[in-house]
Amino acid sequence: MPVQVSVALLAAQGCGAPQNGGPAHRNEYIRACADGADLAGAPPAVAAVIRRYAPVAAIMNDFYWDLFGTSRTTPYPSEKIERAMSAMR
Repeated sequence: MPVQVSVALLAAQGCGAPQNGGPAHRNEYIRACADGADLAGAPPAVAAVIRRYAPVAAIMNDFYWDLFGTSRTTPYPSEKIERAMSAMR
């Protein structure tokens, strides 16, 4: 399962992500998690997974949003992903 889907599912299951507002609000929440937002109410193990993978999930969410909503020629964000992955090591 792609990382952005896993993070979105965890965030949506009672970990603070908006339950309404659709993917745009969920993506904003994941971006906020990537920027260090508090995950109040999330079990510690779930919060750790979201914190770890939210930066990559936010990048991929933005990519897909641009690819399907703006331009089918949106470049794949390989450098951004590599930087985010390097920060996890």
